[in-house]
Amino acid sequence: MKPLIICYSHSGNNERLASSIKNSLGCDILTINEKKKRKTISILIDYIFSRSSKLSYYQIDKYKSEIFILITPVWGGRIASPMRAFVEREKNNIKKYLVITLCNGLPGQKEKINEEMSSIIQREPISVIELWINRLLPEEKRNKVKHTFNYKVSENDLKQFEEEIKEFIGIINNTCV
Repeated sequence: MKPLIICYSHSGNNERLASSIKNSLGCDILTINEKKKRKTISILIDYIFSRSSKLSYYQIDKYKSEIFILITPVWGGRIASPMRAFVEREKNNIKKYLVITLCNGLPGQKEKINEEMSSIIQREPISVIELWINRLLPEEKRNKVKHTFNYKVSENDLKQFEEEIKEFIGIINNTCV
């Protein structure tokens, strides 16, 4: 059985990653969208007040998958609020899952993502992989939100993460056996 990619992407970076993984696995993508177009300031407000996102209609039951690949940005050390809203709504349908993110990259963040997802779904993810945008930036621009947040990842940039993505796909393939 093929996995299903569930993707939320504010900037397009994680959408590009989802497309790359889809091409490697030959599986479907369910894209999570919000009812209203998100403004950048609302990311901060959602984080401060732990607001839940209002999602557009989606139809998950048409996909017959038991393995979910969750691809999402990380905002302030937490999964993006639209993905969190999806996971909270679908937690009873998510049995096996993996998480991968193109994010700024901070030490200890991976453990926070694992803890957050495990808390919501009540099961640990099979794997959590972070692809740090900081690695793509020159030294003087690293760890500065204004540079990492606005960075647009290219197909060429994804090649910088080729080993991590191959490892992730290997974990998925072993899980699907």
